[in-house]
Amino acid sequence: MSIGDTLDRYRASLLLALALLLLGTAAAYGATQLQGAISRQMRADAASAICASFQNQEYDALAEMVDPAPITPVAAQTFNRKTLIAQLQSIDQHQGRVSACSWHLLQADDESATYVFSLSRPQTPVPIGMLVIFRHEPTGDWRISRRSPFTSAPV
Repeated sequence: MSIGDTLDRYRASLLLALALLLLGTAAAYGATQLQGAISRQMRADAASAICASFQNQEYDALAEMVDPAPITPVAAQTFNRKTLIAQLQSIDQHQGRVSACSWHLLQADDESATYVFSLSRPQTPVPIGMLVIFRHEPTGDWRISRRSPFTSAPV
């Protein structure tokens, strides 16, 4: 084997290694972009589920979406889903069932998102605005932070 053959093999090996490196980088970038798109869709699905819960009075499903972890000082006590459900049902009794619901994304990053919801009720002359803060969980789910004021105070 001559020195020229050895150099040709070295060049071929180097080109192959560079091609694999570029393909690997492109695949990693594509996977990151796909994960971001999936995460955004899951976040939008969670926002849609909140509207559906309000319009259908499915407050148990809504309470299931709340991250029960305490947040000091605004929600330091233990999360009580029954209390939340009772508060939302009481609002329905006084202001009427939610007849229309829409949402708009205010802020989002990889760890959290803030949405503003607009709820229309028969007994209120104008739609009611409500902030909902999402936290991204390690499982990939988006959960409602207890900082979110569904009633007049955080949950």
